[in-house]
Amino acid sequence: MTRKLHNNVFASFRLKTASCVFAAAFVFLVSVCCPSHVEAADITLTKIGSPIWRPTDFQMFTAPTAPFPDAFFDTLDALLPLEGPGAATYTPHQAPYDTELSTNAAAAGFVQQTVFPRNAITLDPNGVYLAMMWLPDPGVTGSSRDFASGPVIPNSLFPFTSFSEIFLGGVKVETLQDQMVNIRAGDVGFTGASHRAPSQVVWHPWADDPNAGPLGNYEIRWQLRDIQGNGWNIVSRFQVVPEPCALGSAAVGVLGFVVAGRRSRRQQWQVGADGRESDSCGSNHRRAPGLPTKGA
Repeated sequence: MTRKLHNNVFASFRLKTASCVFAAAFVFLVSVCCPSHVEAADITLTKIGSPIWRPTDFQMFTAPTAPFPDAFFDTLDALLPLEGPGAATYTPHQAPYDTELSTNAAAAGFVQQTVFPRNAITLDPNGVYLAMMWLPDPGVTGSSRDFASGPVIPNSLFPFTSFSEIFLGGVKVETLQDQMVNIRAGDVGFTGASHRAPSQVVWHPWADDPNAGPLGNYEIRWQLRDIQGNGWNIVSRFQVVPEPCALGSAAVGVLGFVVAGRRSRRQQWQVGADGRESDSCGSNHRRAPGLPTKGA
């Protein structure tokens, strides 16, 4: 191999390697900065005492919140079409209740995520929602507004206490809820509830520190107790990342510069013995063209 050919091949290898590195970096940055895929809520549950009910079917997504509370109620109506705040009357329905939120969220187009862009949480107009379903586990056998006899969370366990805070980087930035959850009017006269679906929405700026965030790693810490002191501690984690993908856009620019420079020199490159040019990582191919708090 002549020295000129050796230098050209070496230069091509270095540029090809740089292109591959930047391409991989671009894919990574886009996946982090521009999340759009469905991802289950990141939840940690800790049982306190011996509750006979449990939270399940957690949903975390972004949706319109402003003007609050009207947009919040509209979102709840989409999530709970048979019993939301806008429903004229309650529609009794049978189990399963443990997939009701998942089914309705998907039908409404709410995408489960744990990584959100900045505009998903800045009340312009969106906030980040956390919803769950409470179910008897095992509960007691009795009547509900859905059936004459079956498993229910008994009215005797109410009121519940609900206390939640949001943390950014391990530092509390707002108390979201500190309230009682009472028996619903529609459950009076029955043994209890077949299911209940509390929800919460959060948005920036934060009450304790308006200058904190919105970017960073968050935890919603939610404590639920029935009147007997039994219940659950819930931790829900999510991230807010830059948008509109500033890092990804920078990677595109650098990668475009590399590729453009590579194309301008391809006439003088002698990459392979068969004369074919490689533009991929390791293969040769043709170039193709609660209210009034932030919750309920």
